[in-house]
Amino acid sequence: MVEPKFMGTRIRSSINMFSEKREEFNTNFGTRDKGISISFNSRLFQKFNADLSFVYAYKKQYQMDFEPIPAGEEDEYDPRRILTISPSLVYNSMDSYIRPGRGMFSSLLLDFSKGINNSLDNFFKYRFEIRKYYTPMENLTFAFRGLFGNITRFDDGSTIPEDQLFFLGGTSTVRGFDENRLRFDTTGKAVGGKTAILGNIEARIDLGPNFELSFFYDTGSIKNAILDQGSDGFRSSVGVGLHYLTQIGPMGVYYGHKLDRKANESAGSFHFTIGFRF
Repeated sequence: MVEPKFMGTRIRSSINMFSEKREEFNTNFGTRDKGISISFNSRLFQKFNADLSFVYAYKKQYQMDFEPIPAGEEDEYDPRRILTISPSLVYNSMDSYIRPGRGMFSSLLLDFSKGINNSLDNFFKYRFEIRKYYTPMENLTFAFRGLFGNITRFDDGSTIPEDQLFFLGGTSTVRGFDENRLRFDTTGKAVGGKTAILGNIEARIDLGPNFELSFFYDTGSIKNAILDQGSDGFRSSVGVGLHYLTQIGPMGVYYGHKLDRKANESAGSFHFTIGFRF
């Protein structure tokens, strides 16, 4: 339900009910979520957009492939009821959503999370992202993106459940790496952390009717990991992509090559995208 003028003001409000089942790539867990959210949104100074959301969620984490629950992590797999307050602020001066050539997009998203029947979800999470687009000459655009995310626990004695952690690697973050596997354990499973840092640089060349060639450099790091496996250091890739631009977004393929390939890792990976491009 959406109300375009909440109580006669310029504030837009909406109420949503949701239910989803999510299984992240290259992890050994999945989650079932259901709940309700209430959001208030207002446009400020033409290019700013402010939002405030209240979310009540019932969350159940489960092991995939019928694997046993790891010892000491039983609490994470009990049903959890969570209340989250999420203010956010977005600035957008991009000249186009489909093919941005100039302008900037930045967002600051905050989550104040409180576990109603547990202490695992008592934390403060924030994510800051900035994107910049610059076209120095016709048919050539440079795109830059930086992202920083962090989770701080309210109670130093509690842990953060895996389904709340940051993961990097894959089509939308560091290309050339499998989804979520920028950092992984000895079995090859993705390892998440409480801090994520991401950077992307891309040169885009207009080839003619709706086709675009791109060359990119991606780098990222997962820090403060829940497992003492993998490295806190940055891992990077370079690569090339080809897009076909439609009215609803780009469709394309990337190939990313790892610059710091580890033992038993592939040299790189192909990624296919529909509708996503930073």
